[in-house]
Amino acid sequence: MIEVKVVRGPARHLVAEGLAQTGDYMDRAGTREGHLVLFDLRPNRTWAEKLHRRARRDAKGREITVWGA
Repeated sequence: MIEVKVVRGPARHLVAEGLAQTGDYMDRAGTREGHLVLFDLRPNRTWAEKLHRRARRDAKGREITVWGA
């Protein structure tokens, strides 16, 4: 399951919301794999700050891969 978010301001709440949404979609689809993709449109951010891949956990403890672009 893949969820996509656009980052225009502080990302902390957006990531938490995205993890919850992705987990919800995973439940509905019956899948154990989830990905959250963040497109960072904030000004004055370097590509090194924007590009990343991190493993995060949702509220149920499932691992979701968070990608930054």
